[in-house]
Amino acid sequence: MKKVILSAFTAAIVLVACAPKASPAKTESLMPAISAISTSQSAIDAGHAIFTTKCTKCHGAKTNYVAKHTYDEAKPVMASMVQKARLSPEEIGQLSAFLLANTKK
Repeated sequence: MKKVILSAFTAAIVLVACAPKASPAKTESLMPAISAISTSQSAIDAGHAIFTTKCTKCHGAKTNYVAKHTYDEAKPVMASMVQKARLSPEEIGQLSAFLLANTKK
């Protein structure tokens, strides 16, 4: 019985270790290019609402990160986070509008 459990545990570890990882190119493509981001106030306000409800849920009010980085610097971090937050493409666009409006230029 112990051998079966040990074998199953070992197989599970091997499967998890060999699973494909998300590459940075795939995750970064989730975030739109600056030229594709809306600059409308309604999109920025909707992005702010998403930021305060989804992002601060786990990270608290870490608006310092947004203010201290450019959009291109924040893009890979946000790309990995939007997957965890399960944002729709529309929500990603709105969040990007908020970030673009509030990141360092």
